[in-house]
Parts: sequence; structure tokens; C-alpha cells
Amino acid sequence: MSAPASPERGQADADAKWLVGLVLACTLYLFWMGPRDWIPHDDGALAHAAERVVAGELPHRDFNAPYTGGLTLLHAVAFELFGLSLISLRWMLGLFALAFLVAFYRLARAFASPPAAAAAGLLAFAWSLPNYFVPLPSWYNLFFAVFGMLALSRYARDGRMRWLVVVGAMGGLSVLCKIVGLYYFAAVLLVLVQLEVSGEAGSGARAGNGGVRGFSLFVIAGLSLFSVVVTALVSQRLTPLSGLLFVAPALALVLWLGLESLRAPERGSLSSLVKRGAVVLGSGLCVLIVYAVPFVATSSMPALWEGTVSVVLRRLDYTGAPLPVISTVFYALPFVVLVAAMFVRKAHRESWPWIAGLVLSGALLVGLGSRLAVYQGVWFAVRPLVPILVVAAVVRLRALPPSPRRTDLFIAAAMTALLSLVLFPFSGGVYFCYVAPLVVLLALALLETSAFAPRRTAAVVAVTLGSFAFLWLHTGSTYLLGERYRFVDAGRAIELPRAGITVRERDALFYMEVVDRIERHSSPGDAIYASPDMPEVYFLGERRNPTRSFFDSTDVDYPDAEARDARIVEELREADVAFAILGPASEFSRAPSDALHDFLAAHLPHEEKMAGFLLRWRDPR
Repeated sequence: MSAPASPERGQADADAKWLVGLVLACTLYLFWMGPRDWIPHDDGALAHAAERVVAGELPHRDFNAPYTGGLTLLHAVAFELFGLSLISLRWMLGLFALAFLVAFYRLARAFASPPAAAAAGLLAFAWSLPNYFVPLPSWYNLFFAVFGMLALSRYARDGRMRWLVVVGAMGGLSVLCKIVGLYYFAAVLLVLVQLEVSGEAGSGARAGNGGVRGFSLFVIAGLSLFSVVVTALVSQRLTPLSGLLFVAPALALVLWLGLESLRAPERGSLSSLVKRGAVVLGSGLCVLIVYAVPFVATSSMPALWEGTVSVVLRRLDYTGAPLPVISTVFYALPFVVLVAAMFVRKAHRESWPWIAGLVLSGALLVGLGSRLAVYQGVWFAVRPLVPILVVAAVVRLRALPPSPRRTDLFIAAAMTALLSLVLFPFSGGVYFCYVAPLVVLLALALLETSAFAPRRTAAVVAVTLGSFAFLWLHTGSTYLLGERYRFVDAGRAIELPRAGITVRERDALFYMEVVDRIERHSSPGDAIYASPDMPEVYFLGERRNPTRSFFDSTDVDYPDAEARDARIVEELREADVAFAILGPASEFSRAPSDALHDFLAAHLPHEEKMAGFLLRWRDPR
């Protein structure tokens, strides 16, 4: 007779089953949803940049890379592994997404049982990846943040410095995807201070009143500077709602840390804090240095700086999605009541009639989710969840004794607060999706650290929100996400070798027609010109872009229209451009000027109008 399985073995088996179930369900869903829908310039910019790297070019030195550049190198690897097509980049995103789900589940397990952790993972998934499964860097910022959070959690338990090396490396990789990875480092900085002032993860006590005063002053001064930087970041577009969403969460954490350092001044030391910070920043810097080697070798560091910092600052001048008025926060009152109930120290009477009524209300909400008032109401309610949950976490932290679990709660709160800055200044609905999994994790952490939380009510709310996402967010327009519901039938394949995705029929037919004209009126290796902001044409048409531009407005000389026109004309003349497609003003850039139209009319005398665009070519075929 075999010996009975140990409780630990049974728990591990349960963990494995729930984790495999979560990953398998999400994988199957992504196989179905992954190739669906696009925003042409997003897919096009990512693919065209990687294509140019495969051809031997270097981001920023040879072309205006949309982001820092590290993700472009990963996409070049995806092309080598899976072939030169748009879908290849999504398969690479899918591989990272599966690793993200595993890491998220492990973080959730620090607070909850396997079924609850898997349910939280499914809710986090529903409000994130399927809404816009395009390999944009903000997804990778989220992935690396979650990987880093898991390493921080491990460090809080065993104090091994190798985990801090991983934390720093994840931050470096995040920055290589997009410069907003710096928000991750800001959150890690707060966690390191929390570990020190709470006396956790092996920090030692200080000796002498002078050390106490010096360390406390250092912490208070550093936190004050941190608050000033966060406030200054938002100040140029500060409104009551942006202050609530982006400034208040960070300030709440800073206030708690300051009070914690004053409440227990005998704990922590400056040398320990500096040591930890040096390990994190040092490993992150090593990642950045490795990436910078080819730029140093080719004397291209100024181009790297220009492309990763200056372009981002210029982008702030022409990008942004406004927030609604402050009064919309009242839609979040049900969440405020639910969170407040977690702090009532008595058992909640969640009777079955109450739960049944809540289920019916949730079903009604989901059933009417396509109606404007209901759709917007849900979004107005979830937007303020970051400050609501972070402030609640601060209150909960004061009641918890120092422990790895309390550190896990602080990690979740800090990452949610700082990474939510990705919504500034572009606060479109899709940007909330990049932080939604952290919101779910923080909500779970609060729920599971409360002895009297209304868990049945919370479960019904979670099912309602998940159902709303699967039914209305995943089937609606990405452009209108968070604004109103409009069904998008993205079931028509783009029948081109470099596509592999399905989109709206009119998009598929348009790009197939455009590529047909490109192939008919130019030869492989020819240069063509697509403006404004149409990098997808170069990639799908398999033709050369003779300029540095993907998005016109990122050009250094964009403000000087006359000088830029002269430069573009010279580049097109030198490349002997064979074909051009010119469109109206885009979301980011103005329409081609009369000077460009005149040059192309003389250089490419044949023309055709197609769906509001003007096609020109030289060859009379």
C-alpha cells in the first residue's frame, strides 16, 4: 500500500492544476483572438522597425525608432524564428504573455488560495491582453514589472541579493522597451525604502541617535523630492481628476513611508539602503550598457539620446487623450463602499437573497453593456480604482505587522500607483488595460488581508466585470475603448504574405489593393513614399523607405515645415522613388504639403485616387 500524499504535495498538485488550467484557457483564447484586429500604424511601425534591423540598420542611428529600441531587437528575433509577418510579432507577445500569467499567479498565491489566484488571473487577463493583442512596448513594461515584483517578493522572504539583481535587470529590460520603464524603478525605490524602515529582509538596526536622525532626515528628504518629481510630471496637464488618478496614489505611499520611518526610527540604515539600491540600479545599468555597445562603437550615442529622450518630450506636445470631468468619480462609489467594508471589524451578513439580487443586477449590467450610459458608467467606475485601492492599502499597511506578506501588499500598491502613470498624458481606454492586472492583484491583496471582507459580494463583482470585458471590450473598437461600444467585425484576412492577421473587410481590401498597385508599378528593392504616418505600407508592400520617418511628427525638423519639405524632397529624389501614397492628416501628423505634392506630381506623373488617398507612380504600366 502506498503512503498517503503529504499536505505539501497535495497543495503543490492543486497549485499546478489551477495554474495549468489558467494558462491553457488563456492560451486557447489568445489563439482565437490573437490574430484579430489592428491599428494599422501600430502594427506597421513595430514590423517596419524590426524589418530594418533585420536588414542591418540600427534604431535611432538609421531610422526614427518609435521607442527605445530594445523591443525592435526582440521583434527582429521573432522574424528570424517565425517569419517576416505581422502575426510573428504577436506570437512572440503570446510567449511572454504566458510567462506573465505564471508570474501573476505566483504573486496572487502569496495572498490567496489556488482557485482565487486563478480567478484573479482570469479577471486580469480579461481586462488586459485580449483588448489589444498587439506587441506594443507597454505590454512588455507590464510583463517585466510583474517579473520584477515576483523577484522582490522572493527577496522579502530570503534576503538573497541575487533577487535584487533580477529586479534591476527586469527594470533595464523594461526601459529598453519604452522609457516609461523608469516608473518601475521609481516603484522599486519605494519598496527598498519600505524594506528598510520596516526592518524586513535582513535590514539591521542602527546605533546611536546621530544615525537615527541622519537616516530619518535622508528618508524624509528623499520622499519629499520624490513627491515633487511626481507632481511636476503631471503639472503641465494638471486637472482635479489627473491629480486624483496620478498624483494622489504616489503621495499616499510617500506619506505612509514617512510616518513609518518616524514611528520606528530605530530600524534600518543608510548603508543598507544604498547597498540594495546600488545592486538594483547596477544590474539595470548593465542591461542598458550592453544595449548601448553598438551605439558607442559607431559613435551614435547622440542619436540614441535624441531618439529615446528628446522625441518623447516632443511627443508630449501632440499626443494626449483627455480625462472626463471630475464628477465622473461618483460612479466609483460602489467600489468605495465595497473597499470600506473590508475595514469593518465584524462579519458581513451576505445573505443569499442579497447575493441573488447582486447577481441579477450584475447580469442586467452586463446585458445592457453596449448601451452608452452603461458602457461609460463601467469605465467611469473603474478609472478611479487606482487611488481608491492604493489609499486603502496604505490604511491596511498601518494595521499589519512587519512581514513578507505586508511587503507583498506594499509592492502591489507601489507598482500599481507608479505604473498607472503610463496613462499620462494619453489616458485612452487601452492604456488602462496596461495597468489593469496590477489593479486586480492589489484588490485581491486587500481582500485576502481582511478577516471580515465581503468575499461573496466581491466574487459577484469580479464575475460581472469579467463578463463585461469578454462580452463588450473584446468585441468592440480599440479606438473607442472606454468611450463607447461599437462592434468590430475583424474577420477578414489580409491576403498578403506579410500579414497573417484578420481585420475589418474595408481595411483588408484597401491594403490588398494598395499592395497590388505597388507591385504593379514598382520593382523589389525600389523606394516608395507613404505619408503621413503609414509605416504599414512599407512593410506590407515589401518596399524600401528612403526616409528616417515612421511618424512624420517625430522628425527633428518637423516644426520647420519648409526645411523638412526640402529635406524629404531631396531624399526622395536621391532614392529615385518609384511610387507614393499620400493621405489626409493623421492622428499625429499634418497632411503632406503642397511642395511635396508638386514634387511628386512632377516625378510620378501617373495617379489614382483610392478611398481618400492619392496614389502616384512613374511606370505607366
